Amino acid sequence: MNKSKVKTIYPHNVERSYTRTISKYINEMEKVAKAIVKEEIYPLIEKDPLKKDSMRQDLALNEIKKAQQKLAVLFNGIMSDTTVFKETKKFSNSINTVNKNNVAKQLRVRGINPSDSEPWINKFLKVKAAENASYITTIRDEYLQKVSQSVLRTITSGGSLEEIVNDIGKTGDVSRNKAAFIARDQTGSILGQLTAERFKHAGSEAFRWSDSGDERVRDSHHERNGKIFYYKDNPLLPGEDFNCRCVAEFVDDEELAEYEEGLEVETVEEKEPVENDQIKKQFDKTNMQAMVGKDNYKQFIENASVLQNERVSAMMEKLGDQVSFAKVKKGRAYASGSEIHLTPENFTGTGHKQPLQTVYHEFGHAVDSLGMKILTGEDRALTGNFYKTKVLGKTVELEEMVFHASALPEYNLKQLIKDDLWKAINGDLPTIESLGPKPRKKAEKAEWMEKYSHIIDEDVDNRNDFVDKYKEYQKEHPKATSALSDMMESDPYFGPFPIGSGHGKSYWKTPGNVETEFFAHMTESVANEESSKIMYEVFPNAAKQWENIVKDILE
Repeated sequence: MNKSKVKTIYPHNVERSYTRTISKYINEMEKVAKAIVKEEIYPLIEKDPLKKDSMRQDLALNEIKKAQQKLAVLFNGIMSDTTVFKETKKFSNSINTVNKNNVAKQLRVRGINPSDSEPWINKFLKVKAAENASYITTIRDEYLQKVSQSVLRTITSGGSLEEIVNDIGKTGDVSRNKAAFIARDQTGSILGQLTAERFKHAGSEAFRWSDSGDERVRDSHHERNGKIFYYKDNPLLPGEDFNCRCVAEFVDDEELAEYEEGLEVETVEEKEPVENDQIKKQFDKTNMQAMVGKDNYKQFIENASVLQNERVSAMMEKLGDQVSFAKVKKGRAYASGSEIHLTPENFTGTGHKQPLQTVYHEFGHAVDSLGMKILTGEDRALTGNFYKTKVLGKTVELEEMVFHASALPEYNLKQLIKDDLWKAINGDLPTIESLGPKPRKKAEKAEWMEKYSHIIDEDVDNRNDFVDKYKEYQKEHPKATSALSDMMESDPYFGPFPIGSGHGKSYWKTPGNVETEFFAHMTESVANEESSKIMYEVFPNAAKQWENIVKDILE
C-alpha cells in the first residue's frame, strides 16, 4: 500500500449524526414551548389585568416565572444533563474510533506499529465530553431564556400569540444552527488534538497541513495547505480554529529531513503576505470609500487584507458588507449600531494610538452590535438584572437592557474582566467578596475587619505598583497602553484616565459599556501588537471569552 494513499479522514458522518441528535432534542423543546405558550401562558395575557395599561407588572412577572419554571422542568426532562453527557460521550468516542483506526493505517504503511496502550485517552475523552455537554446545555438554557423574553415583550407591548409562536420558531432555528456549528467546530477540534497526540506518540515531530479542498476553505488556511509545522512550536492545529475542517498528515523522519534540507538552501527573502481578496470585496459593497476618501480607504484595505489575526479577518470576511460609514469629520469616533463614524486622525494615528487602530476599534463595536441581532434575532436583550429609577414621580424597578452581543448574560464578560484585572494586580490575594457578609458577633466581626483591612491595604499598594509599572512601560511604548488604561478606568477602584486614556468614570455606569469596550479593544489590537500582548497578559480569561463570542457570532 502506498503511504501517500492513506490520508487523515475527517469524520463527516459523525458530525452529521451529532447535529441530527442535538437538533432532535431542540425540536422537542420547540414543540413543548409552543404548547405551553398556547395553552397556558397566552390565555393569561389576554385576561385583565395583564393586557390593559393599568396591568400589574408584579402579577405578570409572577406568571412568567411560573411558566418559566414549568418549561425548565420540561426542557430538563427532554435534554437532561445526564442525557446530554451521554450523547457528547458517544460523540467523542465516535471521533476517537474513526481517528484511531485511520491513524493506525497511516502508521502501518510506514512500517510503524501503532500503540495499543494509550493511558491518556480516557481522561481526554471524558474532558471533551464534559466540555461539549456544557456547550449543549447552554443551548437548552438560552432557548428557555429567549422564550421567557418573548413572552415578556408580548405582555409589555401587546403582541399576538402568532408573534410569540414565530419567535419560538426563530429561536429554534438559531439553536439548530448553533448545534450544527458546535458539531462542526468540535469535530474538527477533537480530531485535530487526537491526531496530534497519536502522531507525536508515534515519534513524529511535525505535521503537514491539509485543507478540505473546497470553496469553503478560508484563504489563510488554504495558504497553509501542504506546509509542514513543528509540534514544538505549539502551532495552531488543523481543526482547532473555529469551523475548521482541515486535517493533519503524518510526517516521518525521511520527509522531515528532506524538508529541513530544503530550508537550508531556501533564500532568506521574506515572502509578501497573501492578500485576502474577500475582505476587499466585502468593503467594496459598502459606502466606505465615498465616506472616508480614496486614500484612506486604500490604506485600510491594504492593511486589512494582510492581517494575521484570523478572527478579525473572518469578522471582516463575513460581516464587512453589513457595516456603513458616516462622512469623516473632526470630533470623536464612535459607532451607532452598525454605522461607523470616523475622524481624519483615525487614519494617521495619534500620540496614544497607531494608524487605523480606532478604525478597527469602531468596526469591533459595529460587529458587536450586529452580533446581538445574529445571536438573538433582536437588536437588544434584557439581562435579568434590575435597577430602581423614578418614572412620573414614582420609584419603579426596571430590567437592564443591553444592545451588544458581548453584554449577553451567558458570556459573563464583565465579571471575567473584573476577575482578570484583580488577578493581574493582586495575584492570589483573596477578594473582598470572598470574605462574605460582615458578621454580627463581636469576635467574628473583629476577625472579619482585620482580614478586610489587610486586603484593602494590599490592594491599594498593588494598584499603585501596577499603575507605576505601566506608566514606565508607556515611556518606551507610548501607543501600547491606551486599551489597558481604558479597561482599568472601568474598575471602580481606579480613578479617571489611570494611564492617560479613558472615557470618564460616568461612561461605565451604562449597562453593557464595559463589555462592548473590551470587545472593541480586542478587535483594534490587530493594529497594535504591543497593546494586544498586554491585553492577553492582563485579561487572559476575558480575551478567551472574546474569542468565543466572535466564534458564536460567525457561526
